[in-house]
Amino acid sequence: MFSFNDIHIIMNVRLYLLALVLLVFAGLLPQTIHAQPAGDGMRVGRDENGTINNAMYFKDGEPLYHWIQKKKSTRFNGDWPVEKTLGYLNTELGVSLDISMETSLCLERIGDYFLETHKDFKTTEKFYLATTHLLEKLENRPRSGYMYFFLGNLYQNWNKPKDAETWYRKSAEIYKELPASYSGSYALILKAIFTSYLQAGKKTEAVYYIEKYLELGIPDSNNPDERMGLLAYLGDGYWDTGRKQEALDAYMETLPLIEAKLGITAKEYQEVVYTLASRLYKDDFKDEAIPLYSNLLDLNPVHLNDNMYLDVYGSLLEYYLEKFNFRMLTHVAGKMAPFISKFKNTNKEFYVGQAELFSTLFQYDGKYDLAEQYMLECIQLKRELYSETDPRVGSSLIDLGIIYMQMYNPDQALSVAEEGMNILRKGTGIPEQATLNYLVIQGMSQVYNHDYKAAETTYKEILQKSPRGGLAEFDYAVTLGTLATIYWYLKDYSLAENTYSEAIKIAEKTGITSLREFANMMGNLSMVYARAGNLTEALKWNASAIAKYREIQNELHPDFLSQKINRCMYLEETGAIAESVSGAVECNETIVSMVDQNLLYWSENEMESYLNIHITRFFDYLHSNYLRNCVSNPQLAGKAYNNQLFLKGLLLKSSGKFQQAVAGANDTILSALTEQQRNIHAELEKLYTLPADQRETDPEKLEQEFSGLQKQIKQRISRLAEKGSLNSNLLMNEEIPFTRVRNVLAPGEAAIEFMSFKYFHNCVETDTVYYCALVLNKESEWPEMIFLTTGNQLEELLGKHPDEIYNPENSGLYEKIWKPIEKSLKDIETVFYSPSGLLNRIAFAAIPNENGQVLSQQYKLTCLGSTRNLSDSYSSVQGQSGMIYGGIDYNTDTITLKKLARPYSIDKQAPTIKNEISRSLRGAAWDYLPGSRSEVREISRIMSEGNMLPKTLLEQEATEESLKAMNGNSASVIHIASHGFSFPATDLYDFRRSQMAGSGHQAYTNAENPLMRSGLLFAGANHAWAKGRSPSGAEDGILTAYELANLDLSATSLMVLSACETGLGDIKGSEGVFGLQRSIFMAGIKSAIVSLWEVPDFETMELMTLFYENLMKVRNPETAFQLSQQEMRTRYYDQPSLWAGFVFIR
Repeated sequence: MFSFNDIHIIMNVRLYLLALVLLVFAGLLPQTIHAQPAGDGMRVGRDENGTINNAMYFKDGEPLYHWIQKKKSTRFNGDWPVEKTLGYLNTELGVSLDISMETSLCLERIGDYFLETHKDFKTTEKFYLATTHLLEKLENRPRSGYMYFFLGNLYQNWNKPKDAETWYRKSAEIYKELPASYSGSYALILKAIFTSYLQAGKKTEAVYYIEKYLELGIPDSNNPDERMGLLAYLGDGYWDTGRKQEALDAYMETLPLIEAKLGITAKEYQEVVYTLASRLYKDDFKDEAIPLYSNLLDLNPVHLNDNMYLDVYGSLLEYYLEKFNFRMLTHVAGKMAPFISKFKNTNKEFYVGQAELFSTLFQYDGKYDLAEQYMLECIQLKRELYSETDPRVGSSLIDLGIIYMQMYNPDQALSVAEEGMNILRKGTGIPEQATLNYLVIQGMSQVYNHDYKAAETTYKEILQKSPRGGLAEFDYAVTLGTLATIYWYLKDYSLAENTYSEAIKIAEKTGITSLREFANMMGNLSMVYARAGNLTEALKWNASAIAKYREIQNELHPDFLSQKINRCMYLEETGAIAESVSGAVECNETIVSMVDQNLLYWSENEMESYLNIHITRFFDYLHSNYLRNCVSNPQLAGKAYNNQLFLKGLLLKSSGKFQQAVAGANDTILSALTEQQRNIHAELEKLYTLPADQRETDPEKLEQEFSGLQKQIKQRISRLAEKGSLNSNLLMNEEIPFTRVRNVLAPGEAAIEFMSFKYFHNCVETDTVYYCALVLNKESEWPEMIFLTTGNQLEELLGKHPDEIYNPENSGLYEKIWKPIEKSLKDIETVFYSPSGLLNRIAFAAIPNENGQVLSQQYKLTCLGSTRNLSDSYSSVQGQSGMIYGGIDYNTDTITLKKLARPYSIDKQAPTIKNEISRSLRGAAWDYLPGSRSEVREISRIMSEGNMLPKTLLEQEATEESLKAMNGNSASVIHIASHGFSFPATDLYDFRRSQMAGSGHQAYTNAENPLMRSGLLFAGANHAWAKGRSPSGAEDGILTAYELANLDLSATSLMVLSACETGLGDIKGSEGVFGLQRSIFMAGIKSAIVSLWEVPDFETMELMTLFYENLMKVRNPETAFQLSQQEMRTRYYDQPSLWAGFVFIR
């Protein structure tokens, strides 16, 4: 029931009636009573105006009620006519009562006497009725109404409710019809009546009189304190009589008054809101109750006990689940999470159930990071409550696999799902839902791997095993929709259309249409129509999908963005260019926001998958659109340029920012997490150097643990930022507009962002990769977007020896990638460029033009990871120290290696685990490089003469340990003259790898991780590479890019890798080259010189000697490199392979 506790308005009825007698009747009830002199007969009291206000008949000095009681003169009927009643009393008592106002007052007082003195309701009734009849005879309506009220009160106290209501109603009707001068009296009568009822707990009886009282609108009823009480009681009365809508209106008017008086944090307010919400919810006024419950939840109602709080929570969940409103469900879950968390230690089983629920809700809302977090907690607690092999753990692991699949991490999804199934297979049986979820993971993994026929088979099996009816029917429709998507990928568009249509019909019949999956079915069907050229139907279904997404308020999900981008395609195809372009720009902004948000929580592997599966494709369409329309909309080239600044090296930038945040946090929890991460990385280094058949631990498990720690670190940093303990700007990916690059350019300078993307044509994503240039100079209002060539044409050009590619008579590269932009470089002398895709393999300095000159003769060329780096200051090498490696003895024996390893403190090295497990048949060997010995001795001399302090490590002393010992305290310049290696992905043919087949080099040549397929060799490397076993107690002499990336070499301004192919690696979209080049920047080094092909020993020594001579003169490595390359070009002009193989990158 609705209770107000301390804010009741009811006063004591007896006191109130006394006040009424004294105040109510102007002209009838005086301010002062003047008594008549003593004597027998009628004594009359008058006010100061002479108006009668009291009377009593006296006989023999005693009041008449004395004689009535003494003689028992009450044997008359209250219903008698007044003349008969007076006749009886006059005869019985020997008095002379007449029909007058005085007699009415006398009879009333006699009735009061018997009521107050003897509680004699029956006798009081007779005299009150006689008084009433007399007043009616006198036609004194005000006094009659007054007596009607007292009769009603008498019957109420006598427990005669019907009689009471009759007289109360007659009293109210009398005063309602009196002139306006009696309105105050009418209000007080009404108030007295409902107060009397309320005091007796009869709220329903009070309703009529409260209504009439409030209708008067007099000042008292507008008093907030009184009004809120009256409205509350009115609401209760309505509710109890079934007038629930009127009750609701009264309650809703009451709440703001209570809030204004007490405040929303008051205990009374929160209890009132809770009581009202519970009443409404239980009586099927759920739509009205939910806002009240939601307000309570937003208030964090500390005054509610746990049961109340859980009732609020449960009601909200039930309501929104019925509506399939997962956005609000996740909102409720998020608000309740702090409260629910207290049960984690006190009631683990309850918390496990809530954690599972939270995980499911956040999945539906696309908040996969939170879904994963709660599912991991659930699994951990189940292991504690039950056992590691309990079937409940197995089912939850499969559920976790579903989450990883939604996070675009199919490998991890399959791994944890298989772990879960292994647990279930050992039990008494596999739950049906677990089987279905496992099949879904398998099927989606097959889709990710483009094995669509296998996926078709899997999804048909899922449909066959899926239950039907109820909620399961919608799941069936969703599965059918996925099968339709598989038909789309199989290019069976007719079957895809029919299957989507069937899925939509099934979903509609269930009534469950407020979920993202339903919107996707409609949006995907639109794609089928677009493919068939039916753009009218395509736009219709696309509009339905977009409207549904907006309805369910899930507009930041990638699937919604897909539908918006599809709409841009359809509009462009219909010729609605302006609307298409506007939509594309809007989508562009949304994509950037989505990526920024996920960077804060997802691991690097998850982000990489997310970028590859969704974000890259989104940008592919946008850039296709921009290319087609940039002439008439030049601002689109600016958008494209901004995208390149945002995307290139995105994960590398993000990783660097988080490392900075960790370093500056001074937080013990972060320190512990990063230490765990370093240890796992070190163990992975060990495992990855072993052939797969010799690994005792599955590296995939460690990779998952590593990713989990990454996310914990990010979550911890985010929490510290929220608390103000850390600058939140450190976490955000700074979005640099092209205007900032333009502003740092000087006259005569230009910046070129090369870009590559899969081209979209006529609503269809093609397999053709387009290469474009975005050219910007000081005077540009907008960059120019210029088409260059395609990926197939580039691959054809690059599949030759460097001397043929860069032959002065071969202008193929020039025609494809430079001539189209040359007209935009008028009066330009300096070009800062950032390559993309296959352009990372091109030595731009050596590209010959149609006149036989090379580009480095026309321009001063500077290669950048991104032209955004121009906004960072860069000039000279900072510091005076140098570490130089060369003349390395790759055959150093193990005893010497262990001896040389001792001086390097393990504390100074990055965590690593020595590999002591044998490797099979390492038959290949690395030859000594005599030129590298001469090279480093000459460099050491040049540095010394240039006032730098070089340390040169030759032959046996050039150990891997010595490099790792610089972790956290590295030299200003690190120069390594050695062998380098870079093997392509295993699905690409490589001659060297084919020659090494079966010799045990698979740990490097066939590694999945591209950072393991690139590296440098140090002392003793042949022992591990060729002899099949690395030395116990020492590093193996093979520094992989994976290991280099884990070092802190941030004090180093320049690393020179004077070795073969150190600039190569796997090219991964906007992240660039995954190999030594990437690892250099991951280690924090500012700039690097790396090679694009196999470089000869002697000519490399020449170039490096020239470079350091120039560096000591100009102190700027970029300028020194350009001068040195110019000189080498002069010496070997017709042999580009001898002078153009190295590039300087910053």
